[in-house]
Amino acid sequence: MKQVAVLIGAGSIGQAIVRRVAAGKHVVLADYSEQNAATAAKTLEDAGFECSTLRVDLGSKDDILTLVKEAQKYGEVTSLINAAGVSPSQASVEEILRVDMVGTAILLEEFGKVMAEGGSGIIIASQSGHRLPALPQEQNDALAMSKPEELTKLDFVQTITDTLKAYQYSKRCNVLRVAYEADRWAKRGATINSISPGIIITPLANDELHGPRAKGYLDMIAASPAHRAGTPDEVGDLAEFLMSSRGRFISGTDILIDGGTTASYWYGSLHALTKKLYSIMETVKLSNGVEMPALGYGVFQVAPKEAKRCVLDAISAGYRLIDTAQAYFNEEGVGDAVAECGIDRKDLFITTKVWISNAGEEKAYKSILDSLKKLRTDYIDLLLIHQAYGDYYGTWRAMERAYKEGCVRAIGVSNFQAGKFLDFALHVDVKPMVNQLETNVYAQQTGIQQWLNQFGTKTMAWAPLAEGRNGFFTDPTLTAIGKPYGKSPAQVALRWMIQRGIVVIPKSTHIERMKQNIDVFDFRLSDDDMKKIAVMNQHDTGNINFDDPNFIKYLIETYG
Repeated sequence: MKQVAVLIGAGSIGQAIVRRVAAGKHVVLADYSEQNAATAAKTLEDAGFECSTLRVDLGSKDDILTLVKEAQKYGEVTSLINAAGVSPSQASVEEILRVDMVGTAILLEEFGKVMAEGGSGIIIASQSGHRLPALPQEQNDALAMSKPEELTKLDFVQTITDTLKAYQYSKRCNVLRVAYEADRWAKRGATINSISPGIIITPLANDELHGPRAKGYLDMIAASPAHRAGTPDEVGDLAEFLMSSRGRFISGTDILIDGGTTASYWYGSLHALTKKLYSIMETVKLSNGVEMPALGYGVFQVAPKEAKRCVLDAISAGYRLIDTAQAYFNEEGVGDAVAECGIDRKDLFITTKVWISNAGEEKAYKSILDSLKKLRTDYIDLLLIHQAYGDYYGTWRAMERAYKEGCVRAIGVSNFQAGKFLDFALHVDVKPMVNQLETNVYAQQTGIQQWLNQFGTKTMAWAPLAEGRNGFFTDPTLTAIGKPYGKSPAQVALRWMIQRGIVVIPKSTHIERMKQNIDVFDFRLSDDDMKKIAVMNQHDTGNINFDDPNFIKYLIETYG
């Protein structure tokens, strides 16, 4: 009976491997692109290989089952090579998880049922999966052993909003699934391993090297121990060994082939560089598709003369979301920092708010133009109604106008509590994309979430560190949770809100504290940790009663 080698992903790495392991076998070439599969088949056939092709979407179980049946038509399957996938620059979070995570899990499971005795498989993972810190064991177990269709339903997977994080978790999952499946493959006398390449010069890598993270990757290559990228042939040589008789004692294992970059990342000269590269800001997608950083810098109560310095410090520390307001009287300082920071405007996310004294359609619209001038920008990324007082419906009409004209990318509200928010959202054309509320571990704003969710409105947290009240910075629960992660109570609290999908805007005038506050993207709280913090809620809606006449009087008299 003819032996069959199955290759999913007809790119250069897959071809390099199949050339080494498939001589005399029938090669089934599967790819999402029929053209790519046909081109690869022609190249291999010209080199003496026998090939057939099939269009396969790795994220489709039906397609994978069809692939299994197609392969078996030609003989017994003795080789499986999965080199398919999508990159952070190519696809959405959902697509990466569907293809790279779920699809690979299904592939391992289904081919594990038919692999011939003496057969072997290789899953191409990525060094990116090794950039994640150690996960809690419960997360490892879930990624390794959950049913493939349940993977994207895991709580910690559902909180992923950044494409790089989605890719990293998918590749970590690939490695764990290989370890899990090795025992099942062994019952058929077959081995399965994964290879985690570093930067290998392929069309996929070139997408990344010319994408938004290009400089970081090029700097990493230059500073790596090998001082170069790898080649598909080097990956092919390793795969040949693992899939040959010489590699029969190796199964359920992942092997890095990255020129030493991962070792240097954790323990060497690349540590600082790559930590910055891979601890990339997570984002929240607003209802209109705008991507908003999950953490920003707030300038409430920052003196106008200090605003420029503080914002420049924040930007240098890695912040890209800056939150100000007309009533803070420091838009000019923010604008000066934006103009002088050296960061492309498109890479910054600027939020401001229309104050009560500018309520009403005409006054609000004029104030928006004034804010644009003060902020020294052609557009505002997010514009909010600051308070639900005065003619805020007229203000909203002005904001809708600015939004439709393109000088505002997203609009929302601030301090609209549940009843006020629902009434407002039901009576406006463009639904609020954000509601900025006092939100922290003591004021968790859980009650309003069902109403915000109804309109696709995201929560943005002011006072995310509870303004230091209730002994926040020494809180025993937050301290105990943070200890295993090496994180402070403040970092734990910020991480907790980010994992809830809440945007946070901590404020500090000290750059070291700014750096600490933003250093929350290199760890994840476990489900148990999240539950422990959830019971700390004391006053769900915050400390301020926005219906109190004395408070309203204070606002108007104090801020104009």
